[in-house]
Formats: sequence, C-alpha cells, structure tokens
Amino acid sequence: MAIYRSIVYSNVICDDLSVPLILVLLSAVIVLIGYILFFLVLLSAVIVLIGYILFFMVMRQNSYASRVIEIQKNQKVIDTGLYALVRHPMYFASILMFLFMPLLLGSFYSLILMLIYPFQINLRIKNEEEILEKGLDGYSEYKKR
Repeated sequence: MAIYRSIVYSNVICDDLSVPLILVLLSAVIVLIGYILFFLVLLSAVIVLIGYILFFMVMRQNSYASRVIEIQKNQKVIDTGLYALVRHPMYFASILMFLFMPLLLGSFYSLILMLIYPFQINLRIKNEEEILEKGLDGYSEYKKR
C-alpha cells in the first residue's frame, strides 16, 4: 500500500495540491475578469462623457446643426473649432456615444446591434455632403482640406 501525503483544505482531505491550486487559480481568474469588466465600464463611461461634451460643443459652434439635412437661410461653412479637425464632429460624437453606451450598461447583445450604426451614419454623411456641395458656397473647398 502506498503512503499518501495529505493536506487539509476547507475541511476536505486532499491527496495532492492540485485541487487547492485549481481553486486558487479559478478565484484569481474570476477576480481578474471582475477588474477587467470594471475597467471596461469605467473606460466606456469616460468615452460616453467625451461624446456628450463633443456633441454639445458642436451645438455651440454650429447654429445650423439640425436633425434635417437642409441648407438654411444665410448658412455658411463652419471651419473653425471642432470643424477644423473633423468634417462631421457631431456624427463622430454620436458614434462614440452609441458604440460605448452598451458597454457602459453591460449589454453586450445591444453592442452587436450598435455595430451597424457607423454604417448607417456613413450613408447619412454621403447624402448630407451631396446636398451641401450643391447648395452651400465654399463647402467643396472645405471638403478638400
């Protein structure tokens, strides 16, 4: 008969160290996943907040911004502020908000749906640029920068 070395772990006698080691490693993995998820939620909250701030900055810088794509009376090209950096900063801000909001809320299924959003925005941008190029003086030059 073989002689076994035994240790006591949680009132259970184990013949070797494999069971406690597996439990320790499993606990460490669960804690690590918790930290990663917490960091992901925190990062998502910061990015969504940045998106909101950018959105409100756009609204302050461009009084012509609207849900409807149209050229308003006396409208001119805005090429300062955020518009000097990005041609469509409002859409950029909305993409940040809509892509990271599901992560912030922990809804990974809705993240899959939100991955369609940038493609929808791209279609709207193409339509908007056609209208602005045809009817807004200086937009074609702004677009070339």
